[in-house]
Amino acid sequence: MGAEEIAHSSNLEELAKLQGKFDVILNTAYYSKDSKLYNAWIALCRKGGAFVNLALPGAGEPDPQININYIVLNQINFVGSIIGSVSSQREMLEFAATHNILPDCEIFQWEDFPTAIDKCSKGTAKYRCVVDVLSLIHI
Repeated sequence: MGAEEIAHSSNLEELAKLQGKFDVILNTAYYSKDSKLYNAWIALCRKGGAFVNLALPGAGEPDPQININYIVLNQINFVGSIIGSVSSQREMLEFAATHNILPDCEIFQWEDFPTAIDKCSKGTAKYRCVVDVLSLIHI
């Protein structure tokens, strides 16, 4: 997976350091009422990059105030897709459970957390690393 940097998605200072560094941003957050934060996510895209919005505000929630000038002047492709309602997501998860459809991932016990981080840092993780925090109970 090869991540070189990590930034907290709600820390404006950390996000500012990464402005314009990404080809594609996939926004899977349901919604941010903070327009500054939402615009900071968009600003992560490089000139000519793409911001893919996979979430919408809930019913009755206001739309975020986006900086359209920034999007146009930096030729950012702003696209979106509906990922499905909560009920359709629940239906999909129930279908997966019924048919034993599971994700490919490596599961690590809590004490092996450093190994999981190391695999992610080196890009050798098999799809995703999952740390079993319930194993903390048994330590």
